[in-house]
Amino acid sequence: IVQRNCTLNKRIKKRGDCNYLNLKKLIYFGRLEERKGLYLFLEALGEIESKPDEIIFLGSDCCLKEEVLASDIIKRTLEKLELSYEIKSNLNREEALKIIQEKNHIVIIPSIIENSPCVVEELLDSNLRIIATDTGGIKEMIMNSDVQWLAQTNSTDLANKIDIALKTEDTEAFKLRS
Repeated sequence: IVQRNCTLNKRIKKRGDCNYLNLKKLIYFGRLEERKGLYLFLEALGEIESKPDEIIFLGSDCCLKEEVLASDIIKRTLEKLELSYEIKSNLNREEALKIIQEKNHIVIIPSIIENSPCVVEELLDSNLRIIATDTGGIKEMIMNSDVQWLAQTNSTDLANKIDIALKTEDTEAFKLRS
């Protein structure tokens, strides 16, 4: 039994005007912390073949186990990789979802631990391209048997899925099971 934290009417509405041609931009969506897959995502960025034009990090900054702010680790890592990025922290739910919808980037949700994938559920049926890790019941929400956008929780598979998303014009995203 799943008690929804996000009612169906609060989901992002499906967009009909999605243009995925030359879409080479990513949004990391989640708190900037280890269990939400920050390190996994940063490691995957070092392994991808197709470099994104832009990466936006949407999530609250926090102090990691090294007693360093996540935003500082992002800065150091992406400067070494020579990738363009922006961090937008401390947004409320509506502000974050508005940015996701307006930007129309590929949304990455790389959690390594998830007990209730509310964020994924909010984005289902939105017509946005989403890559999420196979944790916490996400697979069970997907209607399609082809789970090409569902990554294992390792950097190599996540990098592979990001490469596919950066190279393809396929607009299929996750859909709810009926």
